[in-house]
Amino acid sequence: AATTLQTELLDEGHVPPSVTSIGFDNGEELLWCGTEDGWLTAMYAPTLGRHVSVEAHAHAITSILPLAGGALSLSASGVAFHTSGGAQTLSCASNDGERSALKAMAYQHQSGRIAAKLFVGRSTPVVEQYDMTRGLLIKSTETSQGVETMDWGTQRGLLVVGGVNGELSFRDARNSLRQELVATAHGSGRVTGLTCKGDLVVTCGTSIRGGQVVVDQFIKVFDVRYSARLLNQIQFPAGPVSVAFNHGYDSPTLSIVGRTGACQTLDVTNPAVAPFSYQIDTH
Repeated sequence: AATTLQTELLDEGHVPPSVTSIGFDNGEELLWCGTEDGWLTAMYAPTLGRHVSVEAHAHAITSILPLAGGALSLSASGVAFHTSGGAQTLSCASNDGERSALKAMAYQHQSGRIAAKLFVGRSTPVVEQYDMTRGLLIKSTETSQGVETMDWGTQRGLLVVGGVNGELSFRDARNSLRQELVATAHGSGRVTGLTCKGDLVVTCGTSIRGGQVVVDQFIKVFDVRYSARLLNQIQFPAGPVSVAFNHGYDSPTLSIVGRTGACQTLDVTNPAVAPFSYQIDTH
């Protein structure tokens, strides 16, 4: 275990801020961590010794996308790129973090250069595309609902947008972000987790029961080869809060994390095979 705070601050009795986002660096043995107070820290993996720490944002960092030579970080008030040495070289989509807060981002080539396309979703029904060489807005399109999460990486090159009303929107980044497909994933709830690989899109989210917002126990698997077709629903009784494909495997191997620290890894095309399960100590 480790903390993002300096040793001298810990000795003075300061409480470490909560970690709100993490991501492994693509080129170096570093783990990027974002905290609720807007600080971005790079830690050596696996020792977790602090490499560099910078105050990147005025709001909590909710998403980190490591790229070659650094990492993109997103908060409600903007997006910034920092090198592995801690220098900020780019910022965009700046706002006050309240009326049109940023909610999610997706990068067209996560292991590519900084020159690729960045997509940003807001709490208002808007999706934007930015030029990462200059940090300038290229395109902006309205959606049917506010954005909760997004991912890029389907075989068809579609940007997948998860909305606050449980809807999935599939947009063509080569054609002015035009909506190509649409599907309902979690009814009247929210799409809180989203991951893509090949022709498969997997989501987790929330639903409304008895007037209360609860975690949807079912993970939805969509096939997007020709249309957004619901392929399977996989039950995860612990309540899924995060899903991610493991791109180290050729098969569509999915990792699921529950709100109680329960984790499970399975093949979404053959969920009948006994999954690998384990429990993280959350106390």
